[in-house]
Amino acid sequence: MSDIILLVSFLLFLLAIMATVWLYKLHFANGNVYELENYLLLFLFAFHGYGFYMVYKFLTFPPDMNPGNGNPGLIVMIPLAILFLLYHVLFVLKGIRYFRFHSYRFTLYVFFLSLLSTLSFLYLETSFSKRVIKLVPDTEGTNQWFNWWMDVHKNSLYFNGYAFMLSISVSIFLASFISIIVKGKS
Repeated sequence: MSDIILLVSFLLFLLAIMATVWLYKLHFANGNVYELENYLLLFLFAFHGYGFYMVYKFLTFPPDMNPGNGNPGLIVMIPLAILFLLYHVLFVLKGIRYFRFHSYRFTLYVFFLSLLSTLSFLYLETSFSKRVIKLVPDTEGTNQWFNWWMDVHKNSLYFNGYAFMLSISVSIFLASFISIIVKGKS
């Protein structure tokens, strides 16, 4: 079963790379490609949600289990993080374009909702992270907040549902904030 999950994950990863490249090309292309951009953004949203779930569920080991030396989850987490950052750049650019066609009042409303959402998910993420750090003892005497990648038991520290939704909220916040500034100048 785990081989099938690994194969499906690898194929989805390749599709996500192709979708990211297509989305970058489409974003900077001329013409009406908004609908295809929306489908690609939705696919990448689902892919990254699946990736975060995979890291949380299958690549983070319980504290009482010793999986061996190193952190094999890094093979998935590093490319996933890079693609996720690229996704957010595109998401913010798409959001700025979206808010251009809406009123200042609507954009301000979304700005405050995304600020509230960002603060809520930030609280939930820090609470979750503190719980993980309490459960997994620091055996190497390192800073657990910044050297989490060294320990396979802490893979879920920043790859969990709270971190995923926090980053989406931050992207919406940034898009609405930039749109408010642009609309305020004009």
